[in-house]
Amino acid sequence: MSVIKKINVMIDEMSNSERKVAEYICQFPEQVTMLTTTELANLADTSAAAVIRMLKKIGLTSFSEMKMALSLEISKGVEEGYSDITGSESLEDIKYKLLGNSYQTMLDTVENIEGKMISQAIEIIKQAPVIYLYGVGASKLVAINLQQKFSRIGKIVIFEEDFHSLLPMIISSSPDNLFIGISNSGENDEVIKLLNHAKNNQLKRIGVSKFGKHRLNELVDINLQIMKPNEATIRSGATTSLHAYYILIDILFFMYMNTDFEGNYQLIKRSFEVGKGNY
Repeated sequence: MSVIKKINVMIDEMSNSERKVAEYICQFPEQVTMLTTTELANLADTSAAAVIRMLKKIGLTSFSEMKMALSLEISKGVEEGYSDITGSESLEDIKYKLLGNSYQTMLDTVENIEGKMISQAIEIIKQAPVIYLYGVGASKLVAINLQQKFSRIGKIVIFEEDFHSLLPMIISSSPDNLFIGISNSGENDEVIKLLNHAKNNQLKRIGVSKFGKHRLNELVDINLQIMKPNEATIRSGATTSLHAYYILIDILFFMYMNTDFEGNYQLIKRSFEVGKGNY
């Protein structure tokens, strides 16, 4: 995902000093590629420390990395691909705006996925005898999708909608097991409580959330993130974000499948044959 897009996604979560840096980069991207950290800080009327904090907030590790990425997207002519839905839209407008928004969010998410993180998640899932899932609202749909996929290839996956029913399972669970907490905001109180109990009980923990800094990040071994859409007042983003979560889960699942493709394929084939005619 481009530097400019990451800034647009994260700018509401930035401090005033970080926002000054972000706005300067967006306004003068070509100039920024020729500057030092100190020069950018002076031009943005802030500090070099604010520049570094802003870079970390958008997931970059150094100023040189940002300049290289910025130079690349300037040469490609990156465009923003999100469109808001207004009250006077025709059917054709709504169809293609939703299609474009979903495509853009999925593209941004795919570009942000790191192979190392997926590999680590696969190894944790492979080693876990039991996987517990929890999510509320739209996140519940992501949990159901995860459960449906991995249960078909022999994993024991427990999704419990009721927080009070899942809590004692987590508290009494073997440390070998895995808890996956799903929260788009990364701040859902019930997900955070379950993650804290899972951590206290030494379970492995995977988070699934939007890109950004939040409490969920601090409680998990690995956080799989989507790039949140540039949502407007009317939140078509709930639908758009779901598409991004689904492609994230699909990528995780098929990479897991590939660790033993023939064996996993036979398990899926068997479940299909047994279930055929029951759906």
